[in-house]
Amino acid sequence: MNFNFKNENQSLTKYTFLNYLKGDFFAWLTDDNNYLKAAQQYEDLKKLSYYRYKRLKNKNLNISEFELPTTIIDGNDVSDWSKKYYINKYQKDNFKIYDFSLEELGFDNLVKKTFEIMQKEKNFILFEGAFVYNGFKIRTDVIINKNGKFKLCEVKAITNCLEYHALDIMFQAKILQKNGYDIDNWILKLTILNNNFKLFQNKEDLQINELIEFNLLNLFQEHDRYFNSKPKDLKKAIEEGKGFLIREIFNHQDYFEIFNDFDNFLEKIKINQKKDKLPKKDHFEGRNFNYLDSEYFPFFLKYMGISDEKSIFLLGGDSWFNNKRKGNFFNIGIKNIDQIENLQLISNLSTQKLEENIKNFLKVKDFNILKNKNFINFLNKNNNSKKFKRIIQKNAILSNENFILNYKILNHLQIYKKVIYMYDFETVSQAIPRVKNMSTYEQVPYQYSIHIILDKDDFDFKSGKNIIHLEWLAKDNKDFYEDFWSNFTKDMQKYGPGSYVSYNKQFEKTIISNYINRVEYKKKDKFSFLLKIYEETLDMMEPFANYWYYSPDFLGSYSIKVVGPHFVPDISYKDLDIRVQKGDQSAKQAKIWLIQNNSYYDDNWLNVRNAMLKYCCYDTLLMVAIFQRLKEFIAQYNYDFELLISEINFATKNI
Repeated sequence: MNFNFKNENQSLTKYTFLNYLKGDFFAWLTDDNNYLKAAQQYEDLKKLSYYRYKRLKNKNLNISEFELPTTIIDGNDVSDWSKKYYINKYQKDNFKIYDFSLEELGFDNLVKKTFEIMQKEKNFILFEGAFVYNGFKIRTDVIINKNGKFKLCEVKAITNCLEYHALDIMFQAKILQKNGYDIDNWILKLTILNNNFKLFQNKEDLQINELIEFNLLNLFQEHDRYFNSKPKDLKKAIEEGKGFLIREIFNHQDYFEIFNDFDNFLEKIKINQKKDKLPKKDHFEGRNFNYLDSEYFPFFLKYMGISDEKSIFLLGGDSWFNNKRKGNFFNIGIKNIDQIENLQLISNLSTQKLEENIKNFLKVKDFNILKNKNFINFLNKNNNSKKFKRIIQKNAILSNENFILNYKILNHLQIYKKVIYMYDFETVSQAIPRVKNMSTYEQVPYQYSIHIILDKDDFDFKSGKNIIHLEWLAKDNKDFYEDFWSNFTKDMQKYGPGSYVSYNKQFEKTIISNYINRVEYKKKDKFSFLLKIYEETLDMMEPFANYWYYSPDFLGSYSIKVVGPHFVPDISYKDLDIRVQKGDQSAKQAKIWLIQNNSYYDDNWLNVRNAMLKYCCYDTLLMVAIFQRLKEFIAQYNYDFELLISEINFATKNI
């Protein structure tokens, strides 16, 4: 056995290894001392992970649950229930249970205790075992010894097994191997949440936690395979033998040299971590593109000197024009959008299908191509404006003018009926559901806002003329799911029939669909009307998602948080309570207060409840404002359809 009980000042963990695969920049920041040094120098870095900064600045500070990221809340929840799952699963075997997450001993002492158990004990379950090799410390979620046969399980609060997760557990396996354990004979499993789990109310007299325990053995699944991308049906894909064996990651072409020359690779990481300052490069390493989920990626771009206003990373992405392709452009010197050719923004297949006159036209470098009638005719056909969105983005940014397809917007606005219901849902999801009959990570609605325009030809969002606002937010967790739908169906009929409108309608439609597809909930009075809303809902996002209207202000986004303030600068989410300025912040408050907290009626809850109501109100108020501004803008032009088809107009930024 190889042990190193020396207390290292430097923090080296599996996350250091995994982040080094993204790049030395990301690995360097995993060390707390390095991060703190950089965060004190760069304000942007501090803001990206303020929870971490606050914790490190005052290690004795008691961080409240309200400041924890939701991923940590869910992760802790899954960790706690996974222990109950394994204890329940092996209860007939009378295994000894060791849980080192409850120990307050130092890491070195935990390593010694782990070693003793691994050597002497048989038939045990060990949670949070501690191992170290060459300064790298790991904590294993679950190790099971059954009659001398070892099993290593890595628990994840996820519903899919991806390459990143396979690397996680195999790094641990390699550390165990370096400590002398024969991992070739170990069972290696990723323990994830069952995507088909539902918190069935199969025992009327049971409380929520008792219900979870009753359904516990169905909550988790163990898998020995991983996938490069999420399969639509994980269970079916596993049964069909698709994917890759987790232990085969050692032989993966991208990682073979790493695991084959493991000690040298660890030394490279250690050298990187000891650098005096944040590593800076003028190019991207290939591995940087494998995992772009890092919270520090926006800062990484800025730190590399990539312009916020003209970076090619601002251009809309998809499966073809992904960050890897953008990074490769960057590496060959094409860093800003004024350096990239129009034809480089579309795939070879799309280029081949283009008419020669359009193809030749796109070779022109002058951004005034957006004023050419032939090109506008082309963009008006077959939703080409969305297919060629990056060309629109690039040239609108370079011209610093708004791009508008009047004909498309006019057609969209004419669909709306006299009375319009603008509605928005706020939802919360949990790794382990706390609402009966809900699934893992299912979005559960707890709040809605509705702005009703009583006459689309005679209203004003500022004065409130012919506009009604209705809202609902759960007061406590007692049957709020049913109460939500009862109130919503009532309010959406209060002023007679009309158009039903949301922003990004697919989200609201999914929430409605989840409800009406529950057979036991198909109450006739609700079901038929909700089905009508589901089928008829229009999307206020459509003009922006399809690039019928694009402003350089949008920076490649068509979120209502970006589009709304462009039209109505005096309505800003930044003016709201700092605790609830984004949807995920509102959801976190709902998760803590409505689902996990019993103090429903104290002053803190009433205070944050008012902030949540105002936040949701902003979403639908901005929808009304956007609708009004688009109508006012289109009204300036003659509705000559032949003219509109061949015309493009540029407006000033503040219309």
